[in-house]
Amino acid sequence: MKKIIEKVSRRRFLATAKILTRRIFACASACRVLRLRFRRLKTPLDHRLLRTFSIFCFSFFISLTFSHTAYTEIIDRIAAIVNDRVITLSELNDFQVTRQRSIEEKEARKLSKEELRQRVLDELIDDALFEQALEEAKIEVTDDDLARAINNILKQNQISLPLLQEELKRKGIGYEQYKKQIRLEIRKLKFMNQVIGPQVKISDQDLRDYYQQHQEKFRGVHEAHIAQIFLPVEGITSQEQFDTLVKQAYSLSQDASKTKNAFAQLAKKHSKDAYAEKGGDLGMVNLKSLAPEISRAVHMLQVGEVSRPIVTEKAIFIVKLIALPTLSSADFERLREEIYDVLYEERIQEALNNYLSQQRHKAFIDIR
Repeated sequence: MKKIIEKVSRRRFLATAKILTRRIFACASACRVLRLRFRRLKTPLDHRLLRTFSIFCFSFFISLTFSHTAYTEIIDRIAAIVNDRVITLSELNDFQVTRQRSIEEKEARKLSKEELRQRVLDELIDDALFEQALEEAKIEVTDDDLARAINNILKQNQISLPLLQEELKRKGIGYEQYKKQIRLEIRKLKFMNQVIGPQVKISDQDLRDYYQQHQEKFRGVHEAHIAQIFLPVEGITSQEQFDTLVKQAYSLSQDASKTKNAFAQLAKKHSKDAYAEKGGDLGMVNLKSLAPEISRAVHMLQVGEVSRPIVTEKAIFIVKLIALPTLSSADFERLREEIYDVLYEERIQEALNNYLSQQRHKAFIDIR
């Protein structure tokens, strides 16, 4: 059964890979999408150091989205020169394809072809400046750093090392080349913590002010009112049986979104747990009490939205977010760590943008 579930997990993370981006300094927004958070950290510095490991899942998905040609040297036209780094036209074209959707979502509008190309080129220039800064900083990555990062990738994505290697091979990427890319990402993250991180200062008043201005962001961090459809995998002994159950789950997920009462009706008919007679309604639940896969899915939903099927070792779940709790100033202390997370991500992004802006003024940049 574990092997069967692992195959579905592979489909899930490959589907997720299509919507992620390559920029390491877009890591804050990527982390918010993936909802990878660390708890009970003793100091802000420890928090920043441990936070970096959540990015490895991000870089893992990224690597799988690139074709073999991304690792092949190609004689090409020059799009720009950044000091001694050449950005080729094919590199610009490839990156534009992968970044168009996320850039337009950020801008909340469709960009003209010229605007999009300029944004993409700016990102590639920033990438080049960042890589050059890494060389100057002489940041080292140990074998232990690399091993911990890969173990974290496997754990966060619920896959085995052989499955990861299989997917890399299918994409035409050698495992040694992949490890080299992960090592580079670790260098970037260490640079962020050693050079950029110390520039970020957050006071208690900063946290309180931010919470007062952005309370809506923190609804549903700990609790949410949800309903579920529970389809157990117990008793399934073949891949064919499991595929049939997965197909049913996807069909239920789509049908449950069609009308306001559809989810409850389908839960009563198809769910196999004690909540079925209540239309799957669990009421207000502590998200930490749920399986990690379900908790992450709930974090990604809007009120009234239904999730895609969530595969776990015990069952396939379909979840609907019914409501979020109302917050007040009294919830500040309970949410302090999450508020720090969000504000730190914003501040470190600002600090990195300022750093790269300064590097641009010093650099030789020739756009062809």
